[in-house]
Amino acid sequence: MKKVIYSLVALATLAMPAMAQEKVDVVVGFENPEGAALNQGVYGGEKKGTPTKPYEKFGNKDIERYDCTYKEGLVTFYLDYDYSVKYKLGTSNGISFAAITETDYTYKNLYFKNVKGGGSKSKTYGIVSKQGACFELADNAEVKSIDIVNAIYPLKYILKSTEPDEKFVEGDNFVLHIAGYKTLKDKVPAKEKEIVLVEFKKGATEVEYIKDWQTVDLSEFLGQNIKCVKFNFTGTKKTSYGLLSTPAYVAIDNIVLSTTKAVPGGITTVNNEKAVEVARYSIDGTQLSAPQHGLNIVKMSDGTTRKVMVK
Repeated sequence: MKKVIYSLVALATLAMPAMAQEKVDVVVGFENPEGAALNQGVYGGEKKGTPTKPYEKFGNKDIERYDCTYKEGLVTFYLDYDYSVKYKLGTSNGISFAAITETDYTYKNLYFKNVKGGGSKSKTYGIVSKQGACFELADNAEVKSIDIVNAIYPLKYILKSTEPDEKFVEGDNFVLHIAGYKTLKDKVPAKEKEIVLVEFKKGATEVEYIKDWQTVDLSEFLGQNIKCVKFNFTGTKKTSYGLLSTPAYVAIDNIVLSTTKAVPGGITTVNNEKAVEVARYSIDGTQLSAPQHGLNIVKMSDGTTRKVMVK
């Protein structure tokens, strides 16, 4: 009897499917963040947890800093919220997100607007608001590309200011550097991509700037074991102290990642995908009863959200 049981166990073991690793692309687009939520169309952090006093050693005890790091899928976004107890005002430092469609230069939501309005093929998008702002990748993820467009806040300085160290003249520029690091602590990037956001070329009659969502190809980052992506800014406009006077802001969306998933092989038809579709929406937020031509936003049973292109 034991021999029969052992034989059946051995047969079952042999019949188990061989799991292969398949490369797939996933998109992170600020649609379903964990640990953060839009409030009146924006999320720039909040007072939560125990704050630190980052400037206390310099004699400033007023500013409280709250860690508002959040995640979406395979990406961790770092965000600090600095709150002035005296003035009851908060500022965002890192990568926040929003769903603002207005593109004017008024102060309402000024720090969260972009020149296109809304996200790239969806409502939400991210706002980088700090030199060295970064996101971190899970161990099984690599970044392939990212969509960018100019934020309104720096353009208010560049186009509307009357100050000589802010308003652009012939020969000025504002440049974004997307750098990939192997760890958060690394000082030297493994790879770096440079994108001119705004430029007043010599001989030109007006300022040129990125006005629509543009995909930045980061395929050269693949295979480099990059786990941290940082955003830095350079430009020609400087303060009297030599610091960049143009605000370090840019809008981002649709971070495309390459990752792996296990797929069954062998003689069985085991379904390894546990998550199922529970709802489907158009890019304007209307719920769909069936797949619709174009980009569909699909909510899964595991709480994740996927962007699916239906041809």
